[in-house]
Amino acid sequence: MDKDREGVETIWNTLVNNKAAVTHEFRFKTPWQARNGSRGDTWVLMSAYPERDSEGQLKSVFGSITNISQQKWAEDFQKRRMEEAIELKRQQENFIDMTS
Repeated sequence: MDKDREGVETIWNTLVNNKAAVTHEFRFKTPWQARNGSRGDTWVLMSAYPERDSEGQLKSVFGSITNISQQKWAEDFQKRRMEEAIELKRQQENFIDMTS
């Protein structure tokens, strides 16, 4: 997503300029859909490692991207359920206060 572009560029520059291994989560523009029909953002985990030549210059980059959309969806679902429970408890406490 456009929101994540700056972070990805920063991480890539760290990899290329500092020749340091990086790991970063970001979203693709293409939406994700589970087998059960649930939809959400397509989240990925990128890990990339620089390979240096004999002079210490960047020779190549080895990396992988793993789809973590299911985990992100589950985290979001759990967060929403927790917020609903907190709101329900707040409403219940308000009701008890009013009836007391």
